[in-house]
Order: sequence, then C-alpha cells, then structure tokens
Amino acid sequence: MKALHEWGYTTLTISELVNLIWYGGPIPPRPIIITFDDGNMDVYENAFPIMNEYGFKGVMYLVANRLYSEDFLHPVQVREMAEAGWEFGNHSMTHARLTDSNTNVGYELSESRAFLQRELGLEIRSFAYPFAEVNPGIITQAERAGYTSAVGVGIFNEHYPGSIYYLSRREVEGMKSLEDFQALLPWTSLP
Repeated sequence: MKALHEWGYTTLTISELVNLIWYGGPIPPRPIIITFDDGNMDVYENAFPIMNEYGFKGVMYLVANRLYSEDFLHPVQVREMAEAGWEFGNHSMTHARLTDSNTNVGYELSESRAFLQRELGLEIRSFAYPFAEVNPGIITQAERAGYTSAVGVGIFNEHYPGSIYYLSRREVEGMKSLEDFQALLPWTSLP
C-alpha cells in the first residue's frame, strides 16, 4: 500500500468504475481497484487499517453464508468499512462452482444478494464469480438478478460496456514480491 501511495495511485470502487464506463467523467490519476474475496476477518484486522492510513478504499465480496461465522466479517465490521468508503458485493451464498450442473445458480446469485442486503442494510450491486468460473448463461442470470456488474480474474486493464459482467481482476497472492506486484501495474514510477 505504501508503494501504491508513493506511485500516486487513487482507489476506486467497482461501482465507480462501472459509472465511468457507462457515463464517462473525470478519471482520477492512476486509478486502481483493490478487491478481496470471501469476507475474511483478517482483511478487517490487517488490510483495512493499512489502507485507511493511505486514504485507500477497497471492495469486499462476501460469501453470504459466512457472514456470522468465526473468522469472517460480521455486519458491524461491514458497516464500519462501508462508512469508510468501502464497497461490498456478493460472492454467492455458499462459494459453489456455478458451472457445476448440480448448483442452484438462482439461489447462489439471488437469494444470497437478498440476504446480504437485508442483513447489512447495503445495496449489493456487484457479483464476484466463485473460482472465476462462468459461462454465458450465468452472466445472463447475474444481469437478471439485478447486479450492475460482475468480476472474475484476467489480464485486462481496460474495460468497456461489453465487459461489465466479467470485469477482469489481477490476482495478487501474499507471497508475491514487490517486484512481481510492480510488474502487474501500468504505472510504477513517480508521476
């Protein structure tokens, strides 16, 4: 986070990106979206305070049936983070593989969204596909379920209206060196 701050990055949420894609507008210098999946408590305990220190906000995708579980975020932490500018999206009800034929995709997409909105009092606009696995039918169901965007994993830095339901994210694992992380970014020298 210190390096991103020194390199002049500005964080956006997924909804802010989607609004820019659809409606245009001024883009902040060196925009970056920092996302986390699953709703692990360690994001609240570690990443959240560090990102706050640098004026960064993030996006957290919650697995709905883990909301009140040990080692996962509870509504009180979610609301605190939301008040600090973080956005929350859905990562399904059970983290099931949506492409498996025995998965109830409607339940994973719609029931979990309704549950999270009811429990958190927040609008859930975006969906993260578990395991980044998706097919055209699932994308259609995500749109019909009321999401305004969805994310997966990929290599693209540029997005357009046709990619709204599969916005590409780069996976950054904890073991990456700063040099490996730097190689994923479009700008790494001082502005």
